[in-house]
Amino acid sequence: MKNQLSSIKALFRFRIYTIINIIGLAVSVAATLIIVRYIHQELTVDHFCKNLNQLYILTAQRSNGGISIIDNAARNNDPNFIDPMKNPEVEGYSYGISYKDDYIIYDEHRYRVNVLVTDSLFLQLMDYPVISGIKTIQRPDDAIITRQYAKHLWGDEEPLGRQFVSSAGYTLTIRGVVDEPDTKSSLQFDLITPVNQGKYMDWTRMGFCIARLAKGTELKSFNEKISKPQSLICFGHSPIQFRLLPLKELYFDKVVSSESSFFLRGNKEHITVLSIVACMLLLVGIFNFINIYTVIILKRAREFGVKKVYGASGIHRFYIKRHLKKQYLCIIPSLFQIRECI
Repeated sequence: MKNQLSSIKALFRFRIYTIINIIGLAVSVAATLIIVRYIHQELTVDHFCKNLNQLYILTAQRSNGGISIIDNAARNNDPNFIDPMKNPEVEGYSYGISYKDDYIIYDEHRYRVNVLVTDSLFLQLMDYPVISGIKTIQRPDDAIITRQYAKHLWGDEEPLGRQFVSSAGYTLTIRGVVDEPDTKSSLQFDLITPVNQGKYMDWTRMGFCIARLAKGTELKSFNEKISKPQSLICFGHSPIQFRLLPLKELYFDKVVSSESSFFLRGNKEHITVLSIVACMLLLVGIFNFINIYTVIILKRAREFGVKKVYGASGIHRFYIKRHLKKQYLCIIPSLFQIRECI
């Protein structure tokens, strides 16, 4: 108890050093934790999907070497088209297309909305948490809304059963509500609507296709199987090659074109830079802590030196040395506490 009281008295005696020490360490640890949390968020994109290791996005490589996200729609009834999803290794797939800055009409008011037009298998492949209503699109007039967007429109009122008019002119009924997933999602939307409506059947606009392969399927062998060049009318008879890319790799992938606005994309270099910055911030905070604590110890050592000159006995010198050792040893557990916080 005496040691604790002595330490507290020392802290109050060197108030300026104590304040600088505490503020510096707190700021560095807080900044490090914020950066680490952001890095973790970026590295776990789409990890809310239970079968993420089996999910893939369909891509097409053109004759000029460019690779882009594509769907598996049979356009122009092209006889040369071979659907890459029609293979026994594919357990299921979902077609979708994202409409940014679309709109809906409710109660004679127009509201901006990001619409994801997709089929009934989407929510079976992507495990967005359904908090009420249906778990997948079942009928042509079904719609599923996110909890955040429903709150934006109607506050805490119940959204299920409400009807609105889509930009395609169809009346839809909200029959399901999904919540934000546990981790960041590469797909951002406010509303899910059926694919078989008006302008959403415009096959001139490319969508995306998410597929789930059977466990044990070797991706390299499957890609070799579906990558036979196809000369399609919609590409001006220019040959393309279909390939699957793991969904978990898409976020940081640099090869696949990022022109499509369907999926969010990240930058691995930014994560590396932020990791270095976080380490430097933590080291600066630790060295600042050690440095200022050492100054306090040296000041106390000077005080004990004066006492020694004025006749401190052998037993007193023993206690002085032991006290200084305790002061130095206090630094070590403090550093371990910082490590545990991170």
